[in-house]
Amino acid sequence: MNSWVTAYLTRNPEVSVAADYSNRIADIIHEGIDVSIRVGQLPDSELSARKLGDIYYRLYAHPSYLKNTPPLETPADLADRSLIHFNPSSNSRWELTDGQVTRHLDLQPRFSVNNNLAVRQAVAEGLGIALLPTFQAEDFN
Repeated sequence: MNSWVTAYLTRNPEVSVAADYSNRIADIIHEGIDVSIRVGQLPDSELSARKLGDIYYRLYAHPSYLKNTPPLETPADLADRSLIHFNPSSNSRWELTDGQVTRHLDLQPRFSVNNNLAVRQAVAEGLGIALLPTFQAEDFN
């Protein structure tokens, strides 16, 4: 469970939460959902939306994976590595930015899954390299 849910429930003992961690676009009106948190651009809607913040991504790998592979020197080196990809759609591409330079990397991931927690777990178990939100991978640093 996310620590922010725990903190919210601790501050509000009269409240209960039923969380649905999925990547589908929910029909919040017809499904009786009070709050929906989405990442990315929102389609035009009659619903009210508020930006909660920004999410920053970096490439992460567990030290146990890195000690058995040659060092990465360029983004092109990723083609020869075991990649783990968060894939809520059929897009298998990473956009990597270093300062003013942006590169698009078409992927041949070893593991592709539509749940970022599963991506994080695969990295933690040394399966390979993944593009993760920094808040999910703080303890990998």
